[in-house]
Amino acid sequence: MKSNHKKVLFIAQTLALLALIETPIFALTDAKESKYRTESAKAATEHKPASKGKKVIKDKEEENSTAVSSLVQDKLVLAAQAFQERPDDSTYNTLWDCFVTFAQQTTAKHKDPAFLLRSWKILLQAGLKVIEPAGANSATHIYVFNHMPQNNYTFVPQNKSALIQWADQSAVETVAETTGKGKQKKWHPKKTKSIAIIKTQSFSLPGSVDIREATLLPHAEVVVKTAVIKSKNKSKRGIAKDTAKTKVVKLVSPSRPHVIAVSGTDTQSGHMWIFSLKQSAGSWLNYPELFQDIPPFLLQSSATKAKFSGNNLVLSMGGSSGYELVMPLVDERFAFSTKEAQDSASAVAHQFLMALQYKRAELAKVWLVDPKLASIPGYLGLYSRPSDSPAMRLISMPQPICGGSRFRLITGGKDDLILDVAKIKGQLLIKAIFIAPANSSSSLISKASQVKVLED
Repeated sequence: MKSNHKKVLFIAQTLALLALIETPIFALTDAKESKYRTESAKAATEHKPASKGKKVIKDKEEENSTAVSSLVQDKLVLAAQAFQERPDDSTYNTLWDCFVTFAQQTTAKHKDPAFLLRSWKILLQAGLKVIEPAGANSATHIYVFNHMPQNNYTFVPQNKSALIQWADQSAVETVAETTGKGKQKKWHPKKTKSIAIIKTQSFSLPGSVDIREATLLPHAEVVVKTAVIKSKNKSKRGIAKDTAKTKVVKLVSPSRPHVIAVSGTDTQSGHMWIFSLKQSAGSWLNYPELFQDIPPFLLQSSATKAKFSGNNLVLSMGGSSGYELVMPLVDERFAFSTKEAQDSASAVAHQFLMALQYKRAELAKVWLVDPKLASIPGYLGLYSRPSDSPAMRLISMPQPICGGSRFRLITGGKDDLILDVAKIKGQLLIKAIFIAPANSSSSLISKASQVKVLED
């Protein structure tokens, strides 16, 4: 028993002694490691380059922006789903606000959201349309939510907007840099690279309008020049001969697009809708002067369709059996023709004559201040002239006392028409038509401009 007791006592004393010896060793080791870590961290902080610190901050900012973008995308998806389930002004306004926020946050990071939006099924189902204006760069787009029938019902918002996105080239800053030392030190101006900033802006449009097409004006034009280069080449006998070479050079005019024209359709009336914006001081302003020569009655006809072709506006009137009116861009507005840009009254008379040539009374009414005046050409049988009839001609007459312009329409029959054109409520229209006996004077007819007779 005593031997066992001594063994137990010896083991207990040994363990106690080991505990006294090992504790300070482990504690010292932990303290050294802690001190080493602290000093290493301090040294790393003192000798750490500034760029790495900026990178850490940038990474945190990117993480925060990514989190915000994800939150905005989630809100946008929920808003699109709510609008499809219950289309009304409240859900539409929420959807539009979320969409604008998403577009602004995306463009703020110099990214174009068009690629993502074109394939975003939930937004396309809600009616989103991404329009690329003709003649614009890849960063210019128009976003709008067009009408989508929901259960045979088309919702029309009270207040509707569209978003235009474009790339704005920032100004080039000039900085100075030095080379050399002491007396050899020189200053050299250096231009920094300009940055294209993507901007967005909203504009209002009628609630019943769907945008179909847009174009940026004016389009760049290709100019072909021929240069003759003369050089002397020696022949085999050593005699110099002059040779001429012709070189064709294609140059693009430096015209800067600054007007955007938009066309669409009014879903309630079926009429054509046109709209234009002009760039000024880094933003877009309403510019109705672009379409000032187009009669409002023409826009109110469901038989009139519009399309853009280069720097021209093409108006199709009367459907398949009608004709097209091509209006070129002249002095930042669409005119009837380049020659008639300064004489719009003559252009109105010509368009009225064209309607008679095509035997379209409804198109002739477009150019009349009172549609009842269209019965006068019908009384003379001008809507049913045979195809082999003499060509009709139009000549200018002295200005009437009451003002405006007067023209004589030579029909080739026993009676002619006198047309009085004047500006009515800011628009040139034919305000009066008179029947006059035909004047067979050769001098009068020789001054008249012939209008080509069109066969049926």
